[in-house]
Amino acid sequence: MKNIFGFFFICLIFTTFTYVDNFFLKSDIFFLDEISLEGDIGIVSKELEGEVALLKGRLIWDVDTDKLEEILEEDVRVEEATVRKQIPNKVTIRIKGKKPHFYILYSGKIYSLDEGKKVFSYLEEFPMKDYPILSIKDMEEIEELTEILERINGKQLEGLVSQLYVEDENCIKMVLLDGTVIKTKQEVPEEKYSLLERLYLKLKSGGDPLEYIDIRFRDYIVK
Repeated sequence: MKNIFGFFFICLIFTTFTYVDNFFLKSDIFFLDEISLEGDIGIVSKELEGEVALLKGRLIWDVDTDKLEEILEEDVRVEEATVRKQIPNKVTIRIKGKKPHFYILYSGKIYSLDEGKKVFSYLEEFPMKDYPILSIKDMEEIEELTEILERINGKQLEGLVSQLYVEDENCIKMVLLDGTVIKTKQEVPEEKYSLLERLYLKLKSGGDPLEYIDIRFRDYIVK
């Protein structure tokens, strides 16, 4: 008798799982009919159109969230993509876009650079920030110019820089918002920029007109 009850119990379990797998889990309530887009969606809106079209009407169980995240993160403008299932019929896609840390002017176009100094977008693809523009003739100059910016990082002078460019092998020009030009070079140490800042602010507070300050030599040259 126990064997008979055991057999029927096993049959019941099997039938239940078969029903759940073949009928309940494939019923209409688990077909995707809502896809929520959050975060910096605008930067990948065109790319998402195709992916969203493929998701609509599919069973939520068939959505490979890891694969979709991987596809979205292949875009150099995306820092992180998160795809989450919300049972029974909703998927949420959240995009975190990269943030520009610098801009470069190269061959007549302005591009955004990420924290790792890599180009990842055109200027118009993200809201513009008050960051300096590095005007370059070749990509090798990026490292040289960003090193100059790192030496004024955290100083008041940092927020006053409008543009940087390499004039020649002996001169890098840092153009401030008021048009004053700072002439510098790679060998100028960080502490000299602190002295430059104090000198510049003192001269400006006195109302003195400034064309340039040259800090490449032992003494400062002011005009």
